[in-house]
Amino acid sequence: MLRVSSPGGSVVESEYIWRAPIVASFGNVSASGGYFISAPAAKIFADRSTNTGSIRVIAIQLNAKELLEKLGVKLDFVQSGNNAVHFTESSVVHEWPSELEKKFNSIIDVTYHDFVSKVATGRNKDYVAVHQIAKGRVWSGAAGLKLGVVDEIGGLKQAVESAKALGGLYPFEEAKVVVYPKWNALMQLLDLDVLPYREEQLLDFTRMNSVSSDK
Repeated sequence: MLRVSSPGGSVVESEYIWRAPIVASFGNVSASGGYFISAPAAKIFADRSTNTGSIRVIAIQLNAKELLEKLGVKLDFVQSGNNAVHFTESSVVHEWPSELEKKFNSIIDVTYHDFVSKVATGRNKDYVAVHQIAKGRVWSGAAGLKLGVVDEIGGLKQAVESAKALGGLYPFEEAKVVVYPKWNALMQLLDLDVLPYREEQLLDFTRMNSVSSDK
């Protein structure tokens, strides 16, 4: 069972994590890269108010030329190729040529196509059907259930019990629970949703014999 509470992140890291967890359980937000890594799950649980979807790829190129000039900051650089300067720290003071911008946009399109394809494969859906509900749209868990973005409305309890059943465990058997990152006081102070349950709470869930639905 994979607990996901993430608004997304780097394509590269998401690609590394992408695999086939038995069950995915969504926290408050499980979108973009958070959804990417969950797509191949046998079953996805979400709360009704979970923000999910956001099947998209974005890239931002900062242009701080005018700001740095006002601050009196000057950047020196050594250029070894026609486009090298556009992928270094000094790129913030250079406009991208139109040809390079077109090439970069094509890379984004290819990455988006890969994202949609992985969701289609993981969710056992047609590419066109996924593309229609993608395009960066964000769905609630309740809306996602109707669209097939998630499979069931439920919380961590239901996800753990489902994973135990799919793993061939009896309801009274305990499941091994490993929590990353380890809970600490700073997480509690910042009220991070990265780890909404402490390890002992997760262990309590695995010991429950009955499944109750979230209200």
